[in-house]
Amino acid sequence: MFNKNLLFYVTFLIGILHAQLTVALETVEFPGYASDIQVPVIVNNPNNSISGLQFDMVVDPNIISPFSINVSGGAAGFSAEMNQLSSGAYRILLFNAGNAYPIPANSDTVMTIHFDGSDIASAVIDLGMSELIVTDSSGVDLGSSSGNGIVSIGFVVGLSMSSDSGDVSEIAELQVSMDNDGTVGGVQFDLLNEPDYISIDSIWTADRTTGFTISTTDVGSGTRILLYSTTNNNIAPGIEPILNVRFSINDDAYGDDVLIYFNEVTVSDSIGGIYWISELDTGMVTVFPGYMEEPHNLIAVSGLDGEVPLNWDPPIGPIPPSVPFTIELLTDNWPGETSWDLVHVDGDSVVASIIPGELVDLATLYTWDLDIPSGGYVFTIYDTFGDGICCGFGEGYYRLILNGTEIATGGEFDASESVTFNTSDGRFNIIQYSYINPMPIEKELSTYVAREDFSLSPPFFVEMGIINELDQESNIGGFVDPILLRNVPDISGYNLYRSSASDPDYELIVSVGTGVHEYTDNEVINGATYYYYVTTDYSPEGTESGPSNVVDATPVEWVELSITNGSALSGQTDTLDISINNEAEISFFYIEIADDPDYIIAETILPTNRTQGWTLDVTEASGVMVITGWGISNNLISGSDPVCKVIVRSISMEPSLVDLGFTFANIKDYNDVEMNWTGSDANFEVSVETQSLAMPNAVANPGDVITLPLMISNTQPVTAIQFSISSTANQVTGVLVDPTAYMDFNDWYFAGNTVGNEYYIVIVDLTLNNPIAPGMGHIADISLYVEPNVPTGSSIEIGIVDMIMADANNIPMYTESINPSIFVGTPMAKFSLDTNLTMSGYAADNITISLENIVPISVFEMLLIDMPDGLSVTAVNPAGRFADVGGSLLDNSGEDEDGNCYIFGYTIGSAIPVGTGPILEISVQQKNYFGGHLGLFFGDVTARD
Repeated sequence: MFNKNLLFYVTFLIGILHAQLTVALETVEFPGYASDIQVPVIVNNPNNSISGLQFDMVVDPNIISPFSINVSGGAAGFSAEMNQLSSGAYRILLFNAGNAYPIPANSDTVMTIHFDGSDIASAVIDLGMSELIVTDSSGVDLGSSSGNGIVSIGFVVGLSMSSDSGDVSEIAELQVSMDNDGTVGGVQFDLLNEPDYISIDSIWTADRTTGFTISTTDVGSGTRILLYSTTNNNIAPGIEPILNVRFSINDDAYGDDVLIYFNEVTVSDSIGGIYWISELDTGMVTVFPGYMEEPHNLIAVSGLDGEVPLNWDPPIGPIPPSVPFTIELLTDNWPGETSWDLVHVDGDSVVASIIPGELVDLATLYTWDLDIPSGGYVFTIYDTFGDGICCGFGEGYYRLILNGTEIATGGEFDASESVTFNTSDGRFNIIQYSYINPMPIEKELSTYVAREDFSLSPPFFVEMGIINELDQESNIGGFVDPILLRNVPDISGYNLYRSSASDPDYELIVSVGTGVHEYTDNEVINGATYYYYVTTDYSPEGTESGPSNVVDATPVEWVELSITNGSALSGQTDTLDISINNEAEISFFYIEIADDPDYIIAETILPTNRTQGWTLDVTEASGVMVITGWGISNNLISGSDPVCKVIVRSISMEPSLVDLGFTFANIKDYNDVEMNWTGSDANFEVSVETQSLAMPNAVANPGDVITLPLMISNTQPVTAIQFSISSTANQVTGVLVDPTAYMDFNDWYFAGNTVGNEYYIVIVDLTLNNPIAPGMGHIADISLYVEPNVPTGSSIEIGIVDMIMADANNIPMYTESINPSIFVGTPMAKFSLDTNLTMSGYAADNITISLENIVPISVFEMLLIDMPDGLSVTAVNPAGRFADVGGSLLDNSGEDEDGNCYIFGYTIGSAIPVGTGPILEISVQQKNYFGGHLGLFFGDVTARD
């Protein structure tokens, strides 16, 4: 039986024997410009005889070409051929064409390939073998491995550079050495460094290159150096330096290893041949500790109460990307007053600006498109008159658009408005300034162009926030944060320093961690200006950068203003408390309060416990209540109680709820620094009592002079009455106005005068201290003349128009009237009130209405008015002549919703006969709140037969 283990051993042994057959190209060296470079092909076949072989040869670089091939050694009698393939490789074939003996085992060189190197001074050329096939006499592939060769021509050259170290702004000196076995006529190479922290300061020759000339040219991010001899001298073989290079380390070079490497190297021999470069050794400059980059774009927010928020950018490198920035400005009607500037917070450098007078077109949109480096900026718009660009003299505005996103817009400011913004993290804040003193002349008369001589107020905080950072990140096209491209040293934190006028030396106030880029300083005093800068603390701790940009900020206290609600009857007064909630002492306040609608008049101001010894004043200016107070010898201490009481009088012809709101304030602390403020609004309820004038109906004939009593019902003292009487088709003219004995009218003025088609009546208390007391009564008799041509049977409607009834303070009051009518001729039906009542308390009584008619009456309708509204009608019943004929009343007869008495009477199948006498009895009850006289008047009255 065959042993399986023996079979495995034989098979394995055969594999080993086959693996030992190799064919290799020899490695050879030849001098430069050799015309016949011979490369042997060596076969190592310890166990097999060979009848033929084939392989492909690649020459790399392809600077020499084989021109012949010959057999040798154990391949005697064999033939060799060589062809170049389309790929550029050469196919080598060795075969037994003459039945020669096979190449025996243990043979050596079988072929020699000849190359022409007469044009090559120096080179190292790889000869690669592939696609090898070796066969025996039966054509069986013996299995083999190949070996590559190398052709070394002439001498090769190596370049190297030494290393040095230094810190920012220092010099590093390095040497370029050349390892050459042959003479060198010239050298050219580019020097590049990464990262770009160093620059070539100077280059000079070494001992080996004394007398040589050096030429340099900037190429891309590097420097091309050419070393040659104008006298055809050569550099002798050696390994020593050929050049000295001095580098200056950039001011912003971080601590790092800067690699300096060669590129595009060419070394020529004495006759212009090019040496093969065998080695390029990189140099290095170690920068330590390197640039301790400071934080950037420090921003401080002014105008906040008891705090200063600060924020900054971390170190990101000295060359930030740029961001598109657009300024839009719509001018108002005074464009010459407007100017602006854009300032970088680092160094306060002005990026762009316009001056007053540069804008000339009214209501015109101007646009400026800028491309600004990333960082912190302050945009400020100015108005020389101090009234902004909206909305008193036009509807101007400005818009700031950063990278396609609107970051701020406005127009309603005083002297200036500033927008501080940061392109890196999207933060912004807005503050305003006003002129402490207003313009001494009206705007239309002003010739001011600039007003630098006027002092500005402290900053008034408006708004702060963060721009949409996602938009910013997606729209800054192609930008990669420089911090990702630089070997920034590790940051251990940031140190924030502060100074002030009272403490001018900068002192460390806080150290924060690596990821913290903001801080709010709460250890500040309102009204004082503080100055800040921030530094970077690198690892190890204590390696601190220089300072960032210096910023200043002034915290200002926010005081709270409030006013109490009030109420008063029109013409009467109420007292409003004005309060200030403050912590810092106050030396002055100026407050404007608007009432909407304008129904409130300030009359008197009174001090409180907080303002004893202060000078206080209140005035009315264009409907605005202006309150001023200043301490002569003492300040207003901390507190929240009222600082003054203002007595106001309400004036309205109708009930109204008036809004009281703070519209402006100028409040100064003990250092005369203007304070920010906020106000809480209030309401004032104005109530109205109705005053009434009435004249009863009358009967007259054409050409008659009749006298109508003028009745008054007033709830407040009256010092003046004014109205006009008009009539239908001017059928009545005024004759005389006489006072009655209702009161002492000796110092009053009664007069009537025809003005156009109306009779104008004036009744005035000349002393202003003898008013008509509240009540109801007959105050005057008015004589009217009925024109002769007025047809009988007609009714003349008399109108009481343009009424003004003024109280004891000469303030108009709401007044209504009951207008009479005059029937000309003899009426068919005449109604009358036959009752005079005296009532007290919540009493009840009856009133009789009589009718005098000259024709039978079957239907009548009337309205009975009580002036003032002091009676309630509880019942209306037929009586006398109306009851006798079975008269009836509609169900809605009685008191209506206006407090008057409506009556509709009728008969069925009968009528009130001609005659005189009572027809109705009305039950009334005195209203519990009423006391005094009242009058009963007929309103509209109709009757039919």
